[in-house]
Amino acid sequence: MAAAFAGSALLSSSNALATTLVTPPATTPYDQKSDATDANDQLLDGGRLGISPDELPGSNPPSNEGQIADLQRELTRVTGEIISAINLLADLEGSDAVGIIDTDSLINLVQVFVPIDFVAPGEINSERRIKEVRAQINELIQRQADLKNRIRELGGDPNAAPAPDDFIPSNPGDLSDIDLQDLGDGEEILYFPRMPQNSALNNISAYNAITASASRIKTQFINQSDLGNIWSRSKVTYLDGTIGRTGYAGNVQLGFAKTLMPGLDVGGFVSGFVGRVSSSVLNSDTTSAGLGVGTYLKYALTDELEAGISVFYERSNNSITIGPDSGTYKRDLLQISASLAGNYQVGVINVAPRAALNWTYSDRNAYTDSAAITVPGSINSQLTATAGVTLSRTILLTEGKLHSITPSVGANLNYNITNLDVLNLAGGNTIVESTFNAEIFAGARFEFIEGATTDIRFGVQGLGGSTQSYSASLGINVPIH
Repeated sequence: MAAAFAGSALLSSSNALATTLVTPPATTPYDQKSDATDANDQLLDGGRLGISPDELPGSNPPSNEGQIADLQRELTRVTGEIISAINLLADLEGSDAVGIIDTDSLINLVQVFVPIDFVAPGEINSERRIKEVRAQINELIQRQADLKNRIRELGGDPNAAPAPDDFIPSNPGDLSDIDLQDLGDGEEILYFPRMPQNSALNNISAYNAITASASRIKTQFINQSDLGNIWSRSKVTYLDGTIGRTGYAGNVQLGFAKTLMPGLDVGGFVSGFVGRVSSSVLNSDTTSAGLGVGTYLKYALTDELEAGISVFYERSNNSITIGPDSGTYKRDLLQISASLAGNYQVGVINVAPRAALNWTYSDRNAYTDSAAITVPGSINSQLTATAGVTLSRTILLTEGKLHSITPSVGANLNYNITNLDVLNLAGGNTIVESTFNAEIFAGARFEFIEGATTDIRFGVQGLGGSTQSYSASLGINVPIH
């Protein structure tokens, strides 16, 4: 019998099946009906939500501290770009840059004093470039002010943002061009030594590299009022298989996640599933409805690496017609999944590699159809390894109810480790599971200032095989205050 398979990721991959028109060994009608039943169940499994723990939600802290930390890191990056732009401007104008800093916030640039009447000899289009850099500095200062305002709205202190790595302490430098009487309360002189242009540009890259605003594994802030998170995920899938099989499936999960200690999350969920598959070649139609329950654990090994394990059980009621005959049966599904997920910041891009091992056990009851034929039951198991990567970038917002938007793209490759069985069907058709299949997906996460998140994803599964599915997913995660 062919092994049943359920995908491991949020956009779980359906089995990629290959069809060969060969003359199968002699089989009885009982065996053919049993294999036809398994073939439809197998395709339906591609519409289930994955249970790999790296894709299941963790517990977000019910405070704004995580968002404040993101904004402070972004404030540090923007300030670093301001300093680099000042150095670049000074290099273009052939002088050192002297600035005034508000000492109430070491990274709040108030005003920059640079000579504007000198152009370095041989500088091509220097006047236009100077104007561009000055405009960039003005935009960055505005961005800096917006970030500080949003931090204050969330109850944070913008002055707590760390200074850039090479931030230079106050140094009076050459004050000949500055009237000290013009300094306001709480202001002092800050000196920016002139740097070569390429060095200033390298600094911008360095500041981008230390930004962690897109990090999915955030610093956990635990307190006695942390009651956990309520989350839900839903997925709709269009199924397109061999031997004329087409169908649809819908899956909903409702769960709860709780942080027991820094880095350790536990959770549980209930699941509902409905689906239907029809085959013009087999003249068959299968409908399925199931309920399930699962639990999972996630542990942060380091700031960038997380391990997890999950267990899921589902029982479904199924109705099938093959030609003029019909019947009903029950099916039990058990899944155990272990995952290892990374989270690394490369400039402003977040790179999240993942690996998972998934074991699926399926037990379909025997049934007697309307033609009084007893169709034997089947027990199948499947071990599948998955490897993939997701690329994302977080865009922090300074206005409205949204804290950030994180678009993402990714791909997974699935490898069936266990021996692949053959389904011998009517009409001389044989279905063999493909050893490899792949999926691609794209989506976005929307994080609100209250701490709630909404995720959407669209994906194509079964690439490289003759069975494909097309899915759309929605996830909602709400902290309990």
